[in-house]
Amino acid sequence: MKLFTHYIFSVGVLLFLTALLGNGGLYIVSAMWSAIAVNWVIDVFGHDNKPAPSPYKNLPNPFAPPYRPVRAFRTHSVFTAPFIGIIVTVLPVFIGVEALGQQIFPYIPPLNVALEVLCAFGVISAFTHLFLDSLTEGGIYIIHRAALAHLRYNNFAANTAAALIGFALIYMWVEIAARQLGYVGIFLLLK
Repeated sequence: MKLFTHYIFSVGVLLFLTALLGNGGLYIVSAMWSAIAVNWVIDVFGHDNKPAPSPYKNLPNPFAPPYRPVRAFRTHSVFTAPFIGIIVTVLPVFIGVEALGQQIFPYIPPLNVALEVLCAFGVISAFTHLFLDSLTEGGIYIIHRAALAHLRYNNFAANTAAALIGFALIYMWVEIAARQLGYVGIFLLLK
């Protein structure tokens, strides 16, 4: 799937989960951070360039790119992606808290609760990325490469459907937050 689709789908899933956690400010910010950062890291560092097959073995094709990206085991595996999600989500938050000091963040929940939530967001972001990639022909790595469906990564219908599901989850989050905080409170929270 396209990277934008990964962003929207992961943001929708994580924001919907923040509604179940009570829509705390730290949860919302860390959900957004986790969805964007984890998907970006998995996509940017998760592809190897393999030589593209040429229809003419002896003559180089000047119009074909010499390499094609292939998903790498290091990021597109069910064994490694959760750890990448945890590292990418947790490490910058705690570096920021240590650098700016605890007094800057007076509403941080106890550290063990925040750590559990951040780890969960990192793992969920990684698995939403893997779920969408498992629908494409490149698949993901379990032991060997596997795919649930064999759609192209730029399939318009699949990308649109995943993005619409993400937008629907974001809409449900807004509605739940509006009921919890009131309609004025949700706009103050999003400011």
